[in-house]
Amino acid sequence: LLCSTKTFHVAQKKPKVIVTRDLKRVDKNQLSSDIMNAASNSKTLSQFSDSCKKFFDEMNSVLDLHAPLTPKTISFVAHAPWFDTEYKNQRKLRRKAEKHKNKDEYHMTLFKEIRAETTIMANLKKRQYYSNLLEKNKGNMRAVYDVVNRELDRKQENTLPPEPDLPQLSKNFNEYFNEKIIKIREGLPSINSSQIETEPVYSDSYLNEFVPCTEDELKEIIKETGIKCAPTDFLPEIILKDNIDGLIPILCQLVNQSLSTGSIEGLKIADIIPTLKDIKLDHEDLKNYRPISNLSFLGKLIERAVLSRLNDHLDSNNM
Repeated sequence: LLCSTKTFHVAQKKPKVIVTRDLKRVDKNQLSSDIMNAASNSKTLSQFSDSCKKFFDEMNSVLDLHAPLTPKTISFVAHAPWFDTEYKNQRKLRRKAEKHKNKDEYHMTLFKEIRAETTIMANLKKRQYYSNLLEKNKGNMRAVYDVVNRELDRKQENTLPPEPDLPQLSKNFNEYFNEKIIKIREGLPSINSSQIETEPVYSDSYLNEFVPCTEDELKEIIKETGIKCAPTDFLPEIILKDNIDGLIPILCQLVNQSLSTGSIEGLKIADIIPTLKDIKLDHEDLKNYRPISNLSFLGKLIERAVLSRLNDHLDSNNM
C-alpha cells in the first residue's frame, strides 16, 4: 500500500505535427501490383550506390502515388493495457445506444444504463489489472515505481538537452559521437609492422571473393532474422512484409552487386536516436547519451550474407 499526501500532476501532452503516409486507406492490391511492376522493371546500374538510389527512388515514387506524405496533427493517448475484448464490445454497445438516445425516453434511459455499466466495467478492469501488476512486483520497489511513473506520464518523450534549435542540437550530438569514436580509435594499441608475420599461416585459404547469394538463401536469411526497417527505408515495414516475396529478385541483384564490388556506399547511413543511458543521469550532459542506430533493411541483408560467407570460410579452414 502506497500512501502519500503529495499532489501528483500528470504532464499535459501537447499536440504534435508529424509528416506521415495514410497507408490504411490505400488499395493494397493495386499498391502491391505497382510495387511488383516497378521491381520487375528495375535494373542495376554500374555503380552500387546508383543502383540503390534508383531502386529507392522507384519505390518512393510508387508510395507517393498511393499514399503521399501529408502533415498530420496527433495527440498522445496513453496505452490502456487493461483494455480487452469484453470492454471493447461494451464500448460498442455504448456508442450504439448513444446514437439512438434522442429518439425517446426509453432509449435515453437505456443509454444511461449502458454508460454506467461501461464506467463500472472500466474501473473494475483497471483495479484488477493494477492490483495484479503490483502483486506480481511485490517486494520490487523499482518495478512498482516504474508502474507509478508510467501511469503519471513522467516518461512521455525521449529526454533531450534543452536546446530550442533542433538542427543545432543534432549537430552537437553528431560532433560529440564522432569525437568519441576518434578517441576510442586513438586509444587502441598501435601495432609495429615488424611484428607482423610476412608469411600467412594458411597460404591456401584466402577469401578473395564472395560467392553470389541465391534467392532461396535470401529468403532463409529474412525468415531467420525478420523484417525491420528504418524510417528512411525504401518501403515502410508493413508494406515490405506484404510484398517481400515479389521483391526478392531485385534485392538479390543488389546484394550480389554489393558482394562482387565490395561496396555498401549509401547504405551505412543510419538514423541516430540519442538515448539517455539512465533516467537518473543529467540530461544536459551529452556524455550521458548513447547512440541508437536504425540501419537500412538492405544494408542488414548484405551484412548477414557476408557474415554467412565469412563463417563458412573460417569453418572450412579450421580457423
